[in-house]
Amino acid sequence: MQRPALTLFFFCFLLLQVRSQDFPSQVILKLDDLWNEDQLVHPGWQQVVDFLNAEAVTGTIGVVCESLEAGSDAYYQWIKDREEEGFEIWHHGYCHCKPTVEGVEQREFRGTSLQDQREHLLLAQQLAAEKLQLTFRTFGAPYNSTDAQTAEALKALPDLKVWLYKETDAPTDKYVLERIPEVNIEYPVHVPDFEKFKAGFEKYRSEPVLIIQGHPRSWVAQPERFETFKKIIRYLKERQTTFTTPYTYYLEQSLVQPNRRAILDSAKRYLEYAPRPVTRYLCDRSAGGPHDFYSEGDYWWPDPNNPDGPYIRQDGQTNPDNFTAHRLAMRDLSRWVAALTSAYLISEEPRYAEQALVHLRAWFVDEQTRMNPHLLYAQAIKGRTTGRGIGIIDAIHLIEVARSIQLLQAAGALSVTDYSALQGWFGEFVEWLSTHPYGIAERDHGNNHSTWWAAQVAVFADLAGRTDLLASCRARFKLLLSTQMNEEGGFPDELQRTKPFNYSLFNLEAFSLLAWVASTPEDNLWTWESPNGSLYKAWQFMQPALTDRSAWPFPPDVEHFDELPIQSTGLLLAGLAYHDRYLLETWSLLLPERRSQEIDRTYPLRQPLLWLTRKTR
Repeated sequence: MQRPALTLFFFCFLLLQVRSQDFPSQVILKLDDLWNEDQLVHPGWQQVVDFLNAEAVTGTIGVVCESLEAGSDAYYQWIKDREEEGFEIWHHGYCHCKPTVEGVEQREFRGTSLQDQREHLLLAQQLAAEKLQLTFRTFGAPYNSTDAQTAEALKALPDLKVWLYKETDAPTDKYVLERIPEVNIEYPVHVPDFEKFKAGFEKYRSEPVLIIQGHPRSWVAQPERFETFKKIIRYLKERQTTFTTPYTYYLEQSLVQPNRRAILDSAKRYLEYAPRPVTRYLCDRSAGGPHDFYSEGDYWWPDPNNPDGPYIRQDGQTNPDNFTAHRLAMRDLSRWVAALTSAYLISEEPRYAEQALVHLRAWFVDEQTRMNPHLLYAQAIKGRTTGRGIGIIDAIHLIEVARSIQLLQAAGALSVTDYSALQGWFGEFVEWLSTHPYGIAERDHGNNHSTWWAAQVAVFADLAGRTDLLASCRARFKLLLSTQMNEEGGFPDELQRTKPFNYSLFNLEAFSLLAWVASTPEDNLWTWESPNGSLYKAWQFMQPALTDRSAWPFPPDVEHFDELPIQSTGLLLAGLAYHDRYLLETWSLLLPERRSQEIDRTYPLRQPLLWLTRKTR
C-alpha cells in the first residue's frame, strides 16, 4: 500500500488551503477607537456602519471601555444594535492612554505593571457585561502595543479567546491573529490608500485570513478618505471575499480540528470487526435475493381489527418487530468505515485504511457478498408492497462511505483497481437513483425525502464523476428550498408531523450537506435566495430551540424529544459556511452522542472531519 499523501497537519488545514484556491481569503475588518463624544457616537462611525450594512459586510468595532463608565443609554444602545447586526464588539483597552512610568511615556499595555494591566482588562470586561450585556471575546491593545505582562494579565479573562496583534514573545493561551503590515486600509494611519491596499492584498490573498485596520473617526473631515474606504470594500466584494470576525474565525479553527483521541479509540475497536454485508442476513419476507437490500416501513403495524391483513400506518411510532438487520448492517458499515478513514487521515497508519478496504470490498466488490446497486426492496409493507421509493432514504448511511472512498483515494490508500470498482458501484447506484421509477418517486416525494434524495445523488455523483447529476442537484436544491421553506424559515411539511423538531433538523441536515457538496464559487447554494430567503433563515428559525427546547413553539416530538438536538455535522457546516459565531458556539455546546437507535438512524453524518475539505480531486 502506498504511503498516504495527507499528513495530520496538512489535513487539518486542508479546508483553508483548498478554499484559498477556490475562494479569496477571509478578511477581518478591524475598526478601532469607538468612544462616546458628548454622549453620542461620532458621525464617522455612523456613516461607516450605514455603508457596511448597505453592502451586507460584517465588521468589528473596538471599544475604548472607559467610555462605558458614563455613557448615555443611547450610546449603549447603539453598540448593542451593532452587535445585533453581526458586528463583533471587541475589547480595545480601558483608557487608550499613554501613562508615564518612572518618567518614561509608555502605553496602556506596554511598560505598565501587571497589576495595572490586569485591572484595566477586568474593569473593561465588567463594564461590557454591566452596560452592554455582552462578554468581550477579542482583545486588541491600543496602539497595538503589548508586552509580557499583557500575556500574564490576560490569563485573568478565560472568556476572552482572541488576541489581535500580539507584540510579545511571551506564551499565551489565547488564539493569536497577527497582521501583515503590507495589507491595510490606511497608509499611513488614518489615511486610506486604495493602490497600496490593492498591491498588498493581491500579494497576500492566498493567506487564510487577512486583518485590515481603520479608524472611522478620521474619515469625516476629509471626505475622500471615506470614499477610498468604500472603494476598498467594493473591490473586496467584487473578488467574492468573505468578511468574518476574530471570534468567529477562532471558533472555526478550534472546532474543525478533529478529536484525535476519540477517533482513534473508536477506530481501534473497529479494527477487530468483520464485515457484515447484506448476504449475511436473510429475511423470508423479502421479495428479493440474498444480494438485495431489504427493509420494512417504520411506521406500519398490524391492523388490530384485521391481524392477518395489510399493515396500517401509525406516524412517528416505529414498529419494533420490523426486519432491521440490513439497515443496522449498513449503519455499522458507515460508522466503521468513516471512523477508520478519519483515523487513517490523522495517524497515517495503514492498518486503518486496510481495514476500511476490507469492508468496502465485502459490500461493493466481492461477487460472493456484494450488495446489488439498487433499493428495489427497501421499506416494504406487509400486504401492500414489496418495496417503495421512499425506501431510498435508508441509503443515507452510504453517504459517509462514499466520502471515505474519495478521501482514501486522494490520500493514495486505494489501488486503481479497487477505486475503479468502488467508483463503478456508486456510478451504477446513482444512475438507478436518478432513472428508476422509485428514484423519480423519491425525488418528487416532497419533504425531507426529496432533500435526502438530492443529497445522496450529489455525494454519489461527486464520487462517480457524474458532473451532470451534480449540476442537476444544484438546481434541485433551489427548487426544494423554494417549495419547502416558509416566510419564517420553517418547513411546514415537517412541522405538521408527530416529530416536528426531529424532522426539521433532519431536513436541515440534508440541505446543509447538499449545499456543502454541490456549491461552486459561481453558484453558492448557502447564499442563494429563495422567495422566502436563504438556507440561513432556516437555521435561524431553529437556533433558539437548539440550546433551549422550551423555546420550541410547536408540540414536542412524540418520542426522543429529550435526546435532541445532537452535535450534528450539518450545524457545523452551516456555522462554517455562514461564519456564524452563534451557530458555531451552539455546536460546541451540544453533545455528539446518540442515545437511541432511532436518533442514530436519523443522523448519518458522524465524522465531521470527512467534510472539512471542498474538493478531493
